[in-house]
Amino acid sequence: MSGNTLTPRVLAQLINRRETRSPRSALAIMLALIVIFVCVYTVIEIILQLSGQPALLMTVGAAAQSLPEAASAPAAVPIAAVAAVLGVIVLALAVTPGKRAKHTLDSDHSVVVDNAVIASALARHAAGAAQVAPDNVRVSVSHRTAEVRITPASGTPIDPHVVTLAVEEQVALYRANPPLRAKVIIESVGRVGA
Repeated sequence: MSGNTLTPRVLAQLINRRETRSPRSALAIMLALIVIFVCVYTVIEIILQLSGQPALLMTVGAAAQSLPEAASAPAAVPIAAVAAVLGVIVLALAVTPGKRAKHTLDSDHSVVVDNAVIASALARHAAGAAQVAPDNVRVSVSHRTAEVRITPASGTPIDPHVVTLAVEEQVALYRANPPLRAKVIIESVGRVGA
């Protein structure tokens, strides 16, 4: 038997990682195309110079001679610093994986849940705990936070402790990975007829 067999737990972890990460292929391809373009342009200029033809923009020798002059210009250092920082950021974005709007639930199986599904469930439970119409509850789920905003009906008080407890219990039941922190906000101004 080979040593590369995948246990169900390891397979679930691999699936979860694949479903919650977003490849940055487009950015990596764009970065590679820029590098290829610069290399091809340099080769074309060298070939034109060797064959005695006029340069497209500037000969390689002229470009090398103009670098010290450009570096001594007063604006060269800030421009170079900004270009270097932007280059590092683009390179980092192209190489690192992105995150999708999904969470995994702690389970022996692969369970991946979209943030909109979590938001919908939390809105339903928050509306029940606050005793308001479901339309008066807005939930947004980010990578680490579930923010619940409740607009009360005019003249009807809402106990924030009860709603916060209900939302936190529901979030704890999901056992989402990465863990979610619940934040309940009750609007100070109610809606008439809500």
